[in-house]
Amino acid sequence: MENADPQIKAAIEHLAADENQAILHGLARYLEQELKERAGESDEATQRKVQAALAQGMQVVLCCGENRDARDQHETFKLLDRQIRMGLEAVSPRIAGDLIIAYEPIWAIGQGANPATLEQITEVHNFIRNLVMDLYDEQIASNIRILYGGNVKPDNIVEIMDIAGVDGALVGGASLKADDFSYIIRFGLTHMHM
Repeated sequence: MENADPQIKAAIEHLAADENQAILHGLARYLEQELKERAGESDEATQRKVQAALAQGMQVVLCCGENRDARDQHETFKLLDRQIRMGLEAVSPRIAGDLIIAYEPIWAIGQGANPATLEQITEVHNFIRNLVMDLYDEQIASNIRILYGGNVKPDNIVEIMDIAGVDGALVGGASLKADDFSYIIRFGLTHMHM
């Protein structure tokens, strides 16, 4: 959040003080991805943030995803491979299994955007898990949580969470609508075994 506007940072601090942690998490994640895309943040900068957060004992959610051009040019897996390898470089096997990786196709984020298809989500999540297995081992790959974020809403959460290998969801815009967010949280509490 170091790139955020001071007013945004103040609003986030206010939310944190009011213990609105779910809203805070959704907002912080959304802003971080938006800032990364707009600012053209490098994978090296993301790597430094991951390492700094781990050094402070923080829970890390490594967000990765492609823009529409990369998807259309069939470069999704090449791009994700680079993002994840850079993000996890210097992350020891001892703590790698505690990380969370979130696949957020940038082209699927925002009002009016279409979420990734179930097939696309499945392919990418399988790719990520196999990449983690290549980088570490099978046990870490099975323990690491891989989330999907990209236009998650009440009308698609059930289908998304039914995909083998999807361990949760990052909720952006729907977290700003109390009824939608409440539905997604209730679904998660009753159907997820974390």
